[in-house]
Amino acid sequence: SGPVAQKAGVQSGPGCFGPGPGLRGNLAIGRALRLALLNIGGGSPGDGDRATQGSPAKIGYCIAENVEESPWAPYHTDHGFKATDSVLTAIACEGPHNIQDHYSISGLGVLTTITGAMAQAGSNNILSNSGYPILAFGPEHAHQVAVSGYSKADVQRFVWEHARFPIAKLSPEWMADGAYQRRVAKLIDSETGEAPITTKPENIQVIVAGGPGKHSCWMPTFGGDTRPVHRLLDI
Repeated sequence: SGPVAQKAGVQSGPGCFGPGPGLRGNLAIGRALRLALLNIGGGSPGDGDRATQGSPAKIGYCIAENVEESPWAPYHTDHGFKATDSVLTAIACEGPHNIQDHYSISGLGVLTTITGAMAQAGSNNILSNSGYPILAFGPEHAHQVAVSGYSKADVQRFVWEHARFPIAKLSPEWMADGAYQRRVAKLIDSETGEAPITTKPENIQVIVAGGPGKHSCWMPTFGGDTRPVHRLLDI
């Protein structure tokens, strides 16, 4: 996020998660990181990397924030940096989960669809009820939400309050796990029996990325064991 993205050729607009022409920076940086994890960090499948199935996102996964199309301040300013700074953020997350909403004409409608998508059984965030899930608004959705009067903090609060999963829909075996019950006991809403996907609104990472079209996406993270790491780039 910041001026360095353009210099490095990292795309933030249409198809930024890939593939396509013009994404050389995105794919090269993502691939270089993966090669370092494999060959230096020992993250080989079945050994250092114990992913059951893996993900195509592990091959090349790097985007820039679409600051020009965002109705809110740049992502890195949420974390104490200046708008003119160039900042690299690394987050251990899944590949993008598409969220389409072509019908809502209000920010509330868009956010209702988004929270319905993020309240997903089986994600690592639901498993631990913690972590730093990422919500990447497409520009059109972002503008709909902002025009309706929602700040980024409002979005985080709304998502935290509404992206909740009814624990009664989890399997009996899941709920029989004492460790899980202890983790979620303080988070479960006593009236609805629902648990949030993370412990507090500020944990939800909100960015804007992509091009035209009423699509957004979200990316679960690996529960409470992972958090965003930010580094100021001196470029």
